[in-house]
Amino acid sequence: MKNKKRFLALFLLLVVGISVLIYQHQTDTNTNAETVKEKIGQSEKLTKNDINTAFDTVEKEFKKNEDNKGCTITDLRYSEKEAIAIGTTEDYMHDENVIVVFGAIKTGPSVVGGWEPNKTMDDFSWTLVRDNKNGKWRVKDSGYA
Repeated sequence: MKNKKRFLALFLLLVVGISVLIYQHQTDTNTNAETVKEKIGQSEKLTKNDINTAFDTVEKEFKKNEDNKGCTITDLRYSEKEAIAIGTTEDYMHDENVIVVFGAIKTGPSVVGGWEPNKTMDDFSWTLVRDNKNGKWRVKDSGYA
């Protein structure tokens, strides 16, 4: 009887251990899947740090917004030429306290906010502003470019 109890206890311990390892592997895989690809084009007005900080702001604000639940940003890019091509004026683009970030969003199977499920939207943009060169970026506007 004692051997059966020991065997059962070891068996349950083994099952729990394997379950924990499987769960940890799935969590690691999901974390890696959320890695955002970033591409920074040349800039006459902003440093790479300015642009990376703007990217971080976009990601944080996107995750906080309840309408984006079930969606992920797959890539972010900064290009002054691309911003001008979509109609942003040259004067606006030379303001060091304004940045337009472009990217792609992938929606999940169930989304809020009126987006189609399981779709990738490549032409999304965020306009960010800050009060001065040392100020924090904040998202002023977002939508399809």
